[in-house]
Amino acid sequence: MVARVLALVVVLASCARAQDAKPDEDAKPHERSRDIEKEDAGFGQDEDEQPRIPRLRIELTAIGAVLDSEFREGKAGLSNRFDPQSDLGLPRFTPGFRLAGELKLQRYLALGGEYFRVSEEGGRTNVHSDFRLGMLPSEAPPGTAVTGTMELQQASFTVRFIAADDAEIRAEFSGGVTWVSFRVGMHPQPPFPALPPGGRLPGGGLSAGDSETNQAWLAPAIGTFFAWNFHPHVGVFIDSTSSYFSFHPSFGSLASINRAGFRFRLWAGLEVVVGAFIVSGQVYDIKDRLNLIGVNSNHTFHQATWIGGGPELGLSFTY
Repeated sequence: MVARVLALVVVLASCARAQDAKPDEDAKPHERSRDIEKEDAGFGQDEDEQPRIPRLRIELTAIGAVLDSEFREGKAGLSNRFDPQSDLGLPRFTPGFRLAGELKLQRYLALGGEYFRVSEEGGRTNVHSDFRLGMLPSEAPPGTAVTGTMELQQASFTVRFIAADDAEIRAEFSGGVTWVSFRVGMHPQPPFPALPPGGRLPGGGLSAGDSETNQAWLAPAIGTFFAWNFHPHVGVFIDSTSSYFSFHPSFGSLASINRAGFRFRLWAGLEVVVGAFIVSGQVYDIKDRLNLIGVNSNHTFHQATWIGGGPELGLSFTY
């Protein structure tokens, strides 16, 4: 008799558990609308929110790049190519920041902008070769003490086509223009080498500080952005912008920035961005780049190349 009662209790308990486990129609997980006329809540919003237009997204992150670069600016015979990190004693890890913004104007259209800057100033170091920079030029013979500076800046302005934008997925493609600038400074320190007769150092320069910039406008700047919230509070993202062609005279120029990482949602509209990035590029005069036209003593070189990458940490705010 007891066995029968126990069996009946087990059966009733099993039925009750099955009834509890039955899915509630009202608690179904949110599904993206398949109606092309119906817009979902956008990326960064709660699923039950109403879509908002216009919408603004702003990101500010601290970045640091382990950078390798080369630079040349000046007339043929009075300038040479050098590595600011190795030859001027600049630290290879270069800190900076990145600022990006996007304004969604319509379901499939947004305007965006991105700017990053990394810079470094080195301490006093003795150079091992003869370096000349600028039109004067500024010259540092072997053994001269110098300090150096370096600054890399890049800004992109784009129109963005939004392929998907809901609480789970954001995907977009962009096109626009990019401005890039690479600056190097070299400042000889006392004691200065004695000037030979004629008032010029052996390479034709002077012991004077100088700072030179190579810059270019590039178009088109082609970009992609994809983010996926695989968890209500955690997402992954991939972001890339590459600029391939420049205007006269720096036809040989290009620049790119590629990012990837995680987005941790604190609450609706506010995320912590943790990732890594890679930047690369070059600024070249067309004659420098292609070497199709022989250079003479009047030719001025405008050259800069760089590649590097590192960590990124910051905040993203969406409203």
